[in-house]
Amino acid sequence: MNIPVHVVLDVCALCTGFAGVWLTAKQHIGCWPAGIVSVCIQGFRFFQSELYADAALQMLFVVMGVYGWIYWKAPNKKIKIKWPLVFSNFMYVCIAAMLFWILLYKVLIFLNGARPILDSGLTVLSLIATGYTILKHKLTWPLWIGIDTFYVVLFAIQNLWFYSVLYLLYTLLAIYGLISWRAQKP
Repeated sequence: MNIPVHVVLDVCALCTGFAGVWLTAKQHIGCWPAGIVSVCIQGFRFFQSELYADAALQMLFVVMGVYGWIYWKAPNKKIKIKWPLVFSNFMYVCIAAMLFWILLYKVLIFLNGARPILDSGLTVLSLIATGYTILKHKLTWPLWIGIDTFYVVLFAIQNLWFYSVLYLLYTLLAIYGLISWRAQKP
């Protein structure tokens, strides 16, 4: 029986991606290497599907994954889950995100990318959510619930069914992560 290479890659991305998000919800440092493997595979597959911003995002996730791994592993640092959000910092993040979204949208139009509005918007929001994940901020989970829900739709539209299912699982895991992290005292 010959299984197409893309199916093997998709299954590997699904398994390592699921493990990465599950371990994040459990606050286990193994989330970072599992996530790095998953995003490398996903980046390759998204590039093949002309989702250029999402392909580039996966490469940024590799860099952020390495940083998160180092940050969580710091020997003198016990990172606690954070809840309060400073409004002025949040406003700066929103303004920067909107500018980056517009710029990325224009780049995707130029590259003739598929679904440039969704692709660029979800890319920007994913970078923000990953930053919050590295910092163990509780806002990470509501962001991921929304982002992953839209990714389910985007990947279904692009006939990337493995990734649509994966992001549906990510959505459920994000709900679990939200409940799990909220249960812990700051």
